[in-house]
Amino acid sequence: FPICLPIAVSAFHFHNIIPTVSKSLNYHKPATYKAIFIGVFLGLLINVLWVLVVLGTLPENFAGKESVVYSYVYNLTANVPMSQLLQNEYFTISALVFAVLSVTSSFMTNGAGLFGFIKDLCYTYLKTENRILVSILAFVPPLAITLIYPDLFIYALSIVGGIGEDILFALLPGIIVFRLSYVLSKKSKTLRVVGTVMVVVSFFVLCFVVANKFGLINMAPPALHMK
Repeated sequence: FPICLPIAVSAFHFHNIIPTVSKSLNYHKPATYKAIFIGVFLGLLINVLWVLVVLGTLPENFAGKESVVYSYVYNLTANVPMSQLLQNEYFTISALVFAVLSVTSSFMTNGAGLFGFIKDLCYTYLKTENRILVSILAFVPPLAITLIYPDLFIYALSIVGGIGEDILFALLPGIIVFRLSYVLSKKSKTLRVVGTVMVVVSFFVLCFVVANKFGLINMAPPALHMK
């Protein structure tokens, strides 16, 4: 269960795309709420179906290279051991298509959010909204780093996903909600409880991930290391 918490934090964050969505919809609140709800619900549905397929196909542990724990320890996506287990060409092709579409959609949404963020910075500090300049500042540095250090993405993702996103999208919002409860007179108790729960859970996730990165917690069972 603790292994899933950092994934849950990174899987359902949408905070960084709110300004872009809101601006695209002319700051119309009902339309923004609807767009965010539908987007998050579709993501939830796809993730639930994928998790059911994975857990229904792969053994949890003590099955060598075809187990879920083995994939986690060796940074393998679930479709790799599933392809070895099923030995089905159609599944392999569909899994590759699914992976390409999921990565592409994630890149598009986060890229749109980053583009909007850089655009606001350029307008604030450089007094310009030139799309070419904004595009260069937004996409050239990540592209250069990826080409120079191709393995850096996986390493950075393991840290950012569990530490950076937990702080940015769980811990800080929890603190904001908690402090907001003292400003608003109505629903102050509810906000205080929600903020407290968010802070406690996110802090637990942060401590767990940090301890795991420093080797203080070893999630791989001894039998797995012997294989």
